[in-house]
Amino acid sequence: MFLLEVCASNELAAHQDELESEGFEVVVYDCLDRCETCFLCPYAFANGTLIERDEIVELLQALRAQKRAWDEEMKEWL
Repeated sequence: MFLLEVCASNELAAHQDELESEGFEVVVYDCLDRCETCFLCPYAFANGTLIERDEIVELLQALRAQKRAWDEEMKEWL
């Protein structure tokens, strides 16, 4: 499972359905106590690691790349 933790106020939260359809497990919280980051740019915690980018398109690309790498790594373990 590739877990994304997202603040409801962040732009990424609007993409929850899209990301879940791609196999992400998305948890949207009311607040992640990162208000400055949330105000400045789209971000998420991906399997516990903070990922942020200047634009939502860049963040979505980065998250998809992280998930692909994670999926490949998991295949090696199975």
